[in-house]
Amino acid sequence: MVLATWLFTRQAQIAFRETRSRIAAVVGDLAENISGMRVIQAFAQEAASQEHFDGVNRANRDANIAAMTLSFVYLPGVEFLGIVATCIVLWFGGWR
Repeated sequence: MVLATWLFTRQAQIAFRETRSRIAAVVGDLAENISGMRVIQAFAQEAASQEHFDGVNRANRDANIAAMTLSFVYLPGVEFLGIVATCIVLWFGGWR
């Protein structure tokens, strides 16, 4: 269980750091688009701006999915290890 927790912690730090980075990119891109709306409209770049934002937002979603996948794997894994430990204790106890 210690090994599983150590591995999860290492991967979770990386994944959640990436998530925070992607959220910052979304917020930055959104703020830039809002503040530059007149320029975007003046040069008829609405579609290009929307496409760029969609890409940044998609990367944010993917980073969040990767981070949540780690949690969804870790928690059942710990539960499984607990069940295996209980089975081992019961088997050895019954055998003795």
